Amino acid sequence: KTPKTPATAKNTNTKLKVGVTPRASRYQMKKKISREAARQKFSAGSESEYEPTESSESDETSDDEDVVPLEDVKVEEEPPKEEAGMMTRRRKARCNDTNFIFTSDDYFERQGAKSVTSDHNLNKLKNPRLQQDQLMALLKDVHPRHKNVLRELDSENQSMFRRWLFAMSQGFNVLLYGVGSKRTLLSSFHAKHLSSSHVLVINGFFPGITLKDILDSLACGVLKMKNVPGQPHEVVESIAAKLKSANEPDVFVLVHNLDGEVLRVEKTQAVLANLASLPKIHLIASIDHINAPLLWDQNKLSQFNFIWEDATSFLPYFEETSFESSLMVQRSGTIALTALRNVFQSLNVNARRVFRLLMDDQLKNGGKNYQGMLFSDLYRACRNSFIVSSDLALRTQLTEFFDHKLVKHKKDTDHLSIPVDQAVLRQFNDEIASEG
Repeated sequence: KTPKTPATAKNTNTKLKVGVTPRASRYQMKKKISREAARQKFSAGSESEYEPTESSESDETSDDEDVVPLEDVKVEEEPPKEEAGMMTRRRKARCNDTNFIFTSDDYFERQGAKSVTSDHNLNKLKNPRLQQDQLMALLKDVHPRHKNVLRELDSENQSMFRRWLFAMSQGFNVLLYGVGSKRTLLSSFHAKHLSSSHVLVINGFFPGITLKDILDSLACGVLKMKNVPGQPHEVVESIAAKLKSANEPDVFVLVHNLDGEVLRVEKTQAVLANLASLPKIHLIASIDHINAPLLWDQNKLSQFNFIWEDATSFLPYFEETSFESSLMVQRSGTIALTALRNVFQSLNVNARRVFRLLMDDQLKNGGKNYQGMLFSDLYRACRNSFIVSSDLALRTQLTEFFDHKLVKHKKDTDHLSIPVDQAVLRQFNDEIASEG
């Protein structure tokens, strides 16, 4: 047989109450102590004044635990007890509020819900979007505050010009950092001290600049070299061989925004570091991004051999931000052409051929009533040109166009079009044809 559970002792003096909190226990104990103290004090006073009779004594024994003088003891009132129904409702509400456990069904239900957005857009503004040149003209009319302080700061920065020249003469390169545009400061340095020297100016904030343009400008434009190789490292070796001659003068390279978005590529930074390490090439550059030093490892930093100079100017970035896309500015043809060229160069061979088919159809049939090229017509043209072999392959190529916003797709009519002006598209087509 299974042994019985031993019974608890029944002769315990204290009665345990189920659900009693320690605070309630302290409250009851405090109440009992105050009552006992008041009773003892009351009984001591009554013995000294009069002798109670049997009847009064019997009344006292029955009421001495309940009657307490208010002037001697302050007994805290017991908080009112809430009804069971009210406690249950509050407990349920608290449990509902703290239920933060989400299931997979809740996730998919929230993802499938339609997001409500406002229909207010920039086209409903009273004033239309401005052209880039109009915006620049308006910004230049805004005069900055604290002109005297800015002028003093600019004169203090210009007083460091001779120090920069001395540092570059000793084999160092100069890197300017600080808040504000440093383009005006570098232009002043160029005009005052480098007007009679061989100088190459690189606008790193320009989105259309490439490494090939930089090397060709240095080799052909400044050093007047002929038969320039095609590979970047071969061009650097040719420049280094030419500068070893004693008759070749020193070359100063001014880079506005060495941390520009186009120049942040590791290959570009490596080539610029190799150029800066040449004895007769002196580099002076500016940076504006807070994380610009992360572009260079120990090898590049040793090749650059920078002297860091604080050139804080607090001037606005007018030229540096002129090529940034803004929702308040109507995109001009130059910026659209640059973006189109950069995205097109990043595509593979088949994607470029598909894009050229779309572009040829839009240039041939484009007009005010042009809706685009049908997907079926594009697929037939790609099959005839052996570009794609299936419908899925073509849709995969078009997905990349949609991601870069090169092509616009009308789902109701299944038309494909390039959202660029005809003049810009024709100019881009001429550039591609000239490059072959």
